[in-house]
Amino acid sequence: LQYEGVAEQLYKLLVTLIQCYPEQVTQFQGSSFLPLVNALEFGVKDHRVVVARAAFEAIAALADFHGSHTRQGGAGLAGNLRPWGPSKPSVLLHLLQQVFNFVVFQTFDSSLLNPAANAMLALIVCEQEAFGPMVDQILLSQSDAAQRERLSRAFRALVQDNGFQPAYNLQGRRAFQKNLLAFASEVRGFL
Repeated sequence: LQYEGVAEQLYKLLVTLIQCYPEQVTQFQGSSFLPLVNALEFGVKDHRVVVARAAFEAIAALADFHGSHTRQGGAGLAGNLRPWGPSKPSVLLHLLQQVFNFVVFQTFDSSLLNPAANAMLALIVCEQEAFGPMVDQILLSQSDAAQRERLSRAFRALVQDNGFQPAYNLQGRRAFQKNLLAFASEVRGFL
């Protein structure tokens, strides 16, 4: 993946596979599915805009498939949701943590904020129950009370401002993109 053209084509292929054939992709079993997750994680951390954007698009498509499929009574990611074991975080929560770390700690091209927001929103919609405890853990990691309170306000604004509703639709994505821009501007300066 060190060759730019190869990496870009690989990630474009991943996006296409996940968007067009999500049921087949989610049928990969354990050892076949984890390299896909690792590739998405690598893409999020990659310095190339095209690769990172494609990784975010693929993550959003995977999470959207899982959420839509499970709401309709389907299995979604099924056995691949927790490939590290039942007591470990789900793949989606793991990817949510990676996207959060990208937005807060990594230096990136500003054109990646909206694709990152879309991926983050799709993951939050799928992992609503786990998102609160993830936020609490992040807040508890802050030793300074003033920073913890400031971060807490930023998280509340992230999920409440601009009429945001936790739904992966056009209105939800637009509101969340605005909220994530404000969140990143607020917390990047002190985290």
